[in-house]
Amino acid sequence: MSARKLVILILMAGVCGAAYYWFAQGTGEALPADPDLSPPLIYPSSSPTRSPEPSTDQNTNVTSQQRTQNTAAVTEKLPAADLHIGAKAGWWDALDPATDAILLALHARDLNQREIYLQQGLQQDPFNPVLNMALLEHCIAQIGSTLCDTQALETLLTLDSENGLTADFAAIQAYQNGDYQSSLAALEKAAKSSVTDTYEWRLMDMVAEVLTREERPLDNQFMIDVMREAESRSSVRMGALFQMCQDQRTDSVWQSACARRGYALSENANALGQQDFGLGLAMSIADDPESLYRSLLQERNARLAHTSEIVQRFDAEVLENSDWRMSAAQWRSFLDIFAREGQVAAYQFMLHNTAN
Repeated sequence: MSARKLVILILMAGVCGAAYYWFAQGTGEALPADPDLSPPLIYPSSSPTRSPEPSTDQNTNVTSQQRTQNTAAVTEKLPAADLHIGAKAGWWDALDPATDAILLALHARDLNQREIYLQQGLQQDPFNPVLNMALLEHCIAQIGSTLCDTQALETLLTLDSENGLTADFAAIQAYQNGDYQSSLAALEKAAKSSVTDTYEWRLMDMVAEVLTREERPLDNQFMIDVMREAESRSSVRMGALFQMCQDQRTDSVWQSACARRGYALSENANALGQQDFGLGLAMSIADDPESLYRSLLQERNARLAHTSEIVQRFDAEVLENSDWRMSAAQWRSFLDIFAREGQVAAYQFMLHNTAN
């Protein structure tokens, strides 16, 4: 059985649902409109502790003025548009283009509309990590856009240089530019990273701000809406990383680097979906994925049982419990723990510190 066929079989069985989603994108297979991104069956250890506020360099040469100059052409060439066209029902109706451009950019399907939102976001908050990540993902597919230069990557490197996420983007960007040596070096750096933060906790915080403006209670539906938006947004980075590794799988050096990046993700990503993708990436590049799967399953059996218990309890006691409530302070602690220790630790905090 080929590696690709085995990976598809495993992913369809629910072991690595997130990885299958991006494998489909990389091979041109039709993607579901609402993919099932529920937690899979195999989870690695929780991510290492980390400060929720990345370090910043006040001397950075990336400024809002530079960004505005580079992106001014966007509004000149694009027609005026209704920024609420296609907005989802419910709380999405409360989004304000003047303050919520980043959220709108993350979900805009029309490319012209997305670029308007991205430009507005750059003018409002050019150092926002979620915004720069969104711009980098946009530029993977829209290389020729006037918004796409080196500044988004430089900004993210300045804000969060030790984050494996930035090295992933550096590898993809260099690969697209035909600089395979630099791409491999960046991939090696990502494989050695001690943490990968894709800022889901930041995105959850942004969505929560909108819900708070609507005076929504901090109940189970609040948590469902926040988590759904954070977990369902697309991640072009995963698709590009997966495809890059598949393209180079016959090269032993690339194969090793891709496998080690997958293992690193499965061990140090603070979001469960990223951990699962890392496992799928490592398996997809292996010469004997069946043997690898068996060994990983045996090795991680105890962690599997522990994490499965936490996820099931969180679903039952929080998400499916209409009587569940949390305080504003508990919500802030949840986000802080998610950033520093990972999603499972954040779940445990909620289970231990909130009540019906």
